[in-house]
Amino acid sequence: MPVITSLQNCIRSLFIGIHS
Repeated sequence: MPVITSLQNCIRSLFIGIHS
């Protein structure tokens, strides 16, 4: 399920951006 992995990666990137 690469779609879920891509989604999780996007969410993680977003979280990092907000935390930054």
